Amino acid sequence: MGSLWHQAKQAASIEAIISGAVADHVLSTIVFLVISIPFFLATMHEPHTLGKTAFISQFVAFSESSQSTRALSVPFGGLATVFGGYLAAHLVKKSLLLNGFLAGVTSLLWAGVEHIFASHDARY
Repeated sequence: MGSLWHQAKQAASIEAIISGAVADHVLSTIVFLVISIPFFLATMHEPHTLGKTAFISQFVAFSESSQSTRALSVPFGGLATVFGGYLAAHLVKKSLLLNGFLAGVTSLLWAGVEHIFASHDARY
């Protein structure tokens, strides 16, 4: 088992994994914002009396309750993860599956940590 771990450490590229995870995260954010355009269009017609916290709370409520937002964000978010994994594999050009997989896992862990911190933030 030790030699397998050693081989994996040799084959993995931290730079490629981080680049893939960042690409996944950025692309997922862009996709989510594009999917959320109906919310932004709807709030443009309302008076701009909402504070920043109220706006963010409404946005979170919209994104959690909108079935179309969820239905579109899951497959497109998955494609962003696949792209991040592809980028990691392409950058290192060795152990493609390992580097792509680790980029996806890193991105998912990053999103999980963000979710934990956002759920403990009293503003949301």
